[in-house]
Amino acid sequence: MDDPYFPNLGNGGYDVQHYTIDLRFDVLNNQVEGSTTVEAQALHDLSRFNLDFQKIDVEAVQVDDTDAAFEHIGGELIITPAAVIPEGQAFGVEVAYGGSPSSYPFKQTIADLGWYDLGDMLVGMGEPAGSSTWFPVNEYPTDKATYTFRLTAPLPYMAVANGVLVETIEEGDLRTFVWEMRHPMASYLAVVAVGEFTELPDEMDDGTPIRNFAPPELARRAEMAFAVTEQVITFFEKTFGEYPFESVGGLVVDGGFGFALETQGMPIYDALIIRAPFEFSEEFVAHELSHQWFGNSVSPAQWDDIWLNEGFATYSTWLWREHSGEAGIVSNLAQGLYLALREARPRPGINPADIPVTGDPGVEALFSNSLVYGRGALTLHVLRLRVGDEIFFDILRTYYDRFKYGNASTGDFIAVAEELSGEDLAAFFETWLYQPTVPDVPELAL
Repeated sequence: MDDPYFPNLGNGGYDVQHYTIDLRFDVLNNQVEGSTTVEAQALHDLSRFNLDFQKIDVEAVQVDDTDAAFEHIGGELIITPAAVIPEGQAFGVEVAYGGSPSSYPFKQTIADLGWYDLGDMLVGMGEPAGSSTWFPVNEYPTDKATYTFRLTAPLPYMAVANGVLVETIEEGDLRTFVWEMRHPMASYLAVVAVGEFTELPDEMDDGTPIRNFAPPELARRAEMAFAVTEQVITFFEKTFGEYPFESVGGLVVDGGFGFALETQGMPIYDALIIRAPFEFSEEFVAHELSHQWFGNSVSPAQWDDIWLNEGFATYSTWLWREHSGEAGIVSNLAQGLYLALREARPRPGINPADIPVTGDPGVEALFSNSLVYGRGALTLHVLRLRVGDEIFFDILRTYYDRFKYGNASTGDFIAVAEELSGEDLAAFFETWLYQPTVPDVPELAL
């Protein structure tokens, strides 16, 4: 695995099937102690292999219950098993470790800090990286796996993670929370939060659990912000297809980072969003929930495909707003964005080849509001104008159904669009995704 944007992420030679993360937390001292077991399959003979893992001290490594030699250098855990693992063989790696997690040392974007020590709360999450700050992992979106989290914390703290809470074990003043994410998950979508939370349980009409968590002082506000969850999920199911996971919810932390992240099955929201007016927080809720289809179930093949996450989620939010009563808002937003982008001009003297584009934004513009979110959404709207509503929504549903629980590239989406429209769309997507100039669209120029 060698992503052009993040060559330090991910490792080849094996395919992870499952992670079991068994950790005990000392919240006030920012300490973790425990192990992660990685169940994988060798893609070729392995005399050694790597996991991404940052600064925590590694105490021991075993491969198939036998001690293995290891080195821990520069965020890479290099493991040499006692015997070569043959191609095709399933194997297990248990890494025992402990210490104080810290932020991702190669931080390159707004969202990859990784580990947050908030004094009376610990939080681990990050995109495109950050999971390797708290567990050893093959940190690349194409190596999806299922997860078990066994998270132990002293009272009164709770430990929250992805998936369904299947068991809570009490031993004296300790509680262990066992979470299962049974659907494949890219590592950047993993989340853990250990702190004092109020649980706000609910259930959709079809029985899907809704599990929301917030600090006690924000519980009422969070309950009101998340009240639209079932309506949003129901609308997106009708628009894109069946909701892909066993549960849905939201996690609120008072971290001061100012953004939300679509962590699988339970997006995480900074308290600033939940404290904002409800029309503002509702947009975030709709955006992060739409990612459960586009970004989480269908994940990017590599990081230059990020518009498939953010452009789709932005356009989904426009669709939700129109569905919930803002008549004409999709056309209005598309037209306003189109006119704004037409007015934008690159700085004088810049080589056109150096201008980031939607289909290849580069690391610095990976989360560009105008380039990735906005123009990505506008690309979808102009495609809709070209092929018509019926074919457009058939494209979205087919793309989701064909690649759910896996990964897709821009080329994959284009192939679906061409197949269902019967058109050659190469020039269309080349113009909208890979050229900085916004083309003429008469319908939006009025």
